[in-house]
Formats: sequence, C-alpha cells, structure tokens
Amino acid sequence: MPHPLNRRNFLLKSISVGCLSIPVLSQLVGCKSSVQEQVQKKTYSDPKYELLDLALEHEFGVVVQYSNHNGVIAALGDDPDGVLASAIGDILCQEADHAAALTDILQRNGVQPTIAAWPPQQGATTAEMITKDVAAEEGAVKLYQQILAQDFDDNTRRTIEILLEHEQNHLQMFTDILAELS
Repeated sequence: MPHPLNRRNFLLKSISVGCLSIPVLSQLVGCKSSVQEQVQKKTYSDPKYELLDLALEHEFGVVVQYSNHNGVIAALGDDPDGVLASAIGDILCQEADHAAALTDILQRNGVQPTIAAWPPQQGATTAEMITKDVAAEEGAVKLYQQILAQDFDDNTRRTIEILLEHEQNHLQMFTDILAELS
C-alpha cells in the first residue's frame, strides 16, 4: 500500500545527492537501515495523531525560523528600538509552549512525539523574513483548523483551540509588522 502524501514522505522521495537518493546512498556506504525505512516504521493508531505530529514539526520549525529572523534583523540594524525583537520573542515563547503541549498530548496518547522540524525559511531583507513568518502562521492556522475537525476529548480539543487562537494572533501581529515595513 503506498504511503500517504505528506511532507515527510515527499521530502524522503525528493532528497537526493547527485543521482543517488539518501536511502540508496545509505545502503552504498554500509548503513544498516535507511532513513526512509525508519520513517516508514512510524505508524499512527489514528490519522489525527499524524496531524498532531506534523503540527509539532511545524512548531519546532518556526522556533528555529523566528530565532534566526530575530538575530538577522538585529544584525541588519532594522530594529534599533527593539520593538520587533520583543514581538518576535513573545511569539517564540508561545511557539515553544505549543511544542510542549503537543508533545504532552501525543505522549499521553501513546504516540512517540517527533523531534523533526519543518525546514525554516529565510529571506534577504526584514520584509522578506516577515513575509515568510506570515506564511508560516497561515499554515499553522490551516493545520490547527484541520486538527480541530478531528474527534478529540474535551481537554485536548480545548488545548488545540487555544493553540489556534494563539496562531491567529501571531498571524495578525506579523501581518501588522509587515504593513508597517511597507
């Protein structure tokens, strides 16, 4: 049975070194198992847990992305009063809290939480970086809306609703920052 198309499977099929894929390269150098085999071993008792695991990957990725953007923007001198750094720092703290909440939900439901991160995005200018941050928040909002369409207990549902509300607030903050930069 073919594996469903998700970010993890797409990346595993797409990553290559020259004409060799990572799994083939692993076998050529004598690795006992390929990354693809390890990823394919992860199964979910319910598709909703795969969505939660993907949300966790997203949270890890934005923590890296926003940390990077915060440092790069400071180095560019585009935030002399520190207002942008403060806003991004507040969002970073919430994103880390989201990752902890998702990890807890997954673990309590017998799912080994991922430690993978969605690839962070970079831009050359402050406006380009904030545009990437807006896109990340749009993706998070859509993902949490999809997660809320699943059947969860009341406590988990309330947690996800709070995460969605935070992501909507982050989206608005980044959208406002982008408008100020224009």
